Amino acid sequence: MRRTSVLSAVLFPLILTAVISGCASKGKVVTVEDRDEKIVEIKDGSGIKVRDWEPVLAKDTVPEKPDLAVSSAETKTRVEAVIKEREVQPQTPAAAEISAEKTRIVENKAFKPGEKLTFAITYLGLTAATAEVEVGDFVKLKGRKCYHITTKAKVVPLVAALVRVDDVVETFVDAQGLFSRRMIKSLREGNYENDVVLEFNPVSRSVKEIEKSGDRSLKGLPDFCHDILSAFFYFRTQELEPGKDMVLPVYAEGKLNNLRVKILRKEKVRIPLGTYNAVVVAPLLDFESIFKQEGEVTIWLSDDERHIPLMMKSKVFLSSVSAKLIDAVIPK
Repeated sequence: MRRTSVLSAVLFPLILTAVISGCASKGKVVTVEDRDEKIVEIKDGSGIKVRDWEPVLAKDTVPEKPDLAVSSAETKTRVEAVIKEREVQPQTPAAAEISAEKTRIVENKAFKPGEKLTFAITYLGLTAATAEVEVGDFVKLKGRKCYHITTKAKVVPLVAALVRVDDVVETFVDAQGLFSRRMIKSLREGNYENDVVLEFNPVSRSVKEIEKSGDRSLKGLPDFCHDILSAFFYFRTQELEPGKDMVLPVYAEGKLNNLRVKILRKEKVRIPLGTYNAVVVAPLLDFESIFKQEGEVTIWLSDDERHIPLMMKSKVFLSSVSAKLIDAVIPK
C-alpha cells in the first residue's frame, strides 16, 4: 500500500510531474449564516458505498454509551430521566465495558458545518489541480454525533488528458471529543486505485482497516486516536503559540504513528484572496511518507480562532508545489 501523509489527505495530490497548464484564478470569501442543525442518522452495520465497492460493516457487539448532550429538541426532563434510569439499573458486563471509553470535551471555534474551502494546487506557478475541503451536516454514527468532513482533489481539464487524479477522503469526527470514528479513503491516480475504510472502536481501543483485498486490525490504540484528516481539524482548534510543538496520535498505513507539528512563527502571507496574518507551522512525521525531511512542508493558517488553511508549500524536484486558498465559504 502506498505511504501517505497528513497533508496528502487534506490537500492532495500535491506532487504532479506531468506537463502543467492553466493559472490560479481569484475567487472570493463568502460569510454565510450558520446552518440549522441537521443530523443524518447512519445505521449500525449498514453498508457504505465507496465508489463501485460496498463493504458491509458488522454491528458492534457492545453498544456505545448513549449521548446525554442536550440538543435543541431535548428537554431537561428527558435528560434527568435518563440519568435516573442509569442510577437505578445495576451495571451489566456490557455497561462496564462501555465505561472503558474515555470522554473529553474539546472547545471548537475553528470550523462548523457549511465551511467549504477551495484550493489551487500549482507547480512552477501554473495550476495543476484543485482541491475542496467541506464540512457537511452532522451525522449520527453508532449513537454519536459526528462532523462529516470531505476532501476532493481533481486535476484541471487539460492535465486530465495526461493523468487521472480523482481522490475523495471522508472522515467522521466525534463532535464532542474531536477524534476519529471512521475514515473512508478512495484514490484514483493514474492506473492506481485504492479504497480503504478505517473503523475506529474507542471502547476496545482498536481500529479495523477494510479493503477489497482483506481486513486487518490493530489494538492498543491510545484514547482519542486520529486518522490523517481528523488530526488536521483537531489541530485547527488548538492554541498555536510559536516555539511550542504538538504531538498527535495518528493511525495510518497499518500502524500507530506520532504526528509532530512545529509552530514556527507568525507573519503576513499573500494569497489570491488578499493578505492575511498567519501562523506558520511545519508537520513532521516519524513514519515513512513522501515528506521525509524536516521543513519540507510548510503551512500558513489564519492567525485567529478559525485557523483556516491559507497556503501550503512542499519542496519537490527542481521547484516546489503550493496549494493556495482561492475560494472560501465561512459560516458566521
